[in-house]
Amino acid sequence: MDTRTKNHIPNPTRRPNPHRVPRPSAIAAYGIGNVWVQPLDGSPGHRLTNFMSDRIRTFQFPPDGKLLAVARFHVVSDVVLLRESTFKEQ
Repeated sequence: MDTRTKNHIPNPTRRPNPHRVPRPSAIAAYGIGNVWVQPLDGSPGHRLTNFMSDRIRTFQFPPDGKLLAVARFHVVSDVVLLRESTFKEQ
């Protein structure tokens, strides 16, 4: 388990679109690459997914709240250094 997420429940208000979980009544948000749920009855929140890589673009619950659809993406980053050079002919 990633130690950064072990005891960390993200604050759903920091995300622009927290989602309501139909049953049980809760709020879900994504942070640190996983979906987290905070029940509205005040009981402790918990991590709903256990992704170890990639990022979440969005997620959605159906009306019955029995499933979770998650759209994820992978970030690829390359670095290229461009600089002016001078070529001396012999």
